[in-house]
Amino acid sequence: MRAAVRDLAGLGPIPSEDADDTPLERWEAALMAVDKPVTNEEATTLARLFPPDGGFGLGFTLLHAVETSPDWGAPLAEQINEPEWRERALRRIRNKVD
Repeated sequence: MRAAVRDLAGLGPIPSEDADDTPLERWEAALMAVDKPVTNEEATTLARLFPPDGGFGLGFTLLHAVETSPDWGAPLAEQINEPEWRERALRRIRNKVD
């Protein structure tokens, strides 16, 4: 696993938009440092970092990153920690297949 993914994972899940005192710049910078495509192992790690809401747009950036893994599909999407993001990912997968 590349250092940029480990660094992002070390920050933990992206904070909620309700977390006024959290410096989101740390998550943004760490997420932007992750080169794409990500490996399947990295996608699995990143799947644990979704915010409980939009995360000030960082949730979508994270989703776009995990979607670049070579075996992206339902098995990886099922590992997303937040139900809303998991369903969004599964819906996007279904829409690509249909």
